[in-house]
Amino acid sequence: KAENDFEIEQIVRLTVLEALYTKRRLEPGDPGIFALDLEGMIGRPREHLEFTVWYLTQKKLATRDDNSRLVITAEGVEYLERNYQTNLSRKRLQAGTPPAETAR
Repeated sequence: KAENDFEIEQIVRLTVLEALYTKRRLEPGDPGIFALDLEGMIGRPREHLEFTVWYLTQKKLATRDDNSRLVITAEGVEYLERNYQTNLSRKRLQAGTPPAETAR
């Protein structure tokens, strides 16, 4: 279970970075995402994202803007690009796993 939680956190982390990356790329003049919006985009409650956001900001993969919105950094873009293929493989594996298996 703990190993699965660790893997889920890694996937959530990369998913958050993907959302921030997309926002930065599509709206460079307004690249930030509020936590509430992120919650809806990712499909996880805000309290479950707190650790993820803490980690991303501590590692300088994301930062907060003047309005407390989360914004990807250049380091975050590089991290996402380095880890994207791994994340894609995990998502494909999950997609092929029956729902009872992913619920564990």
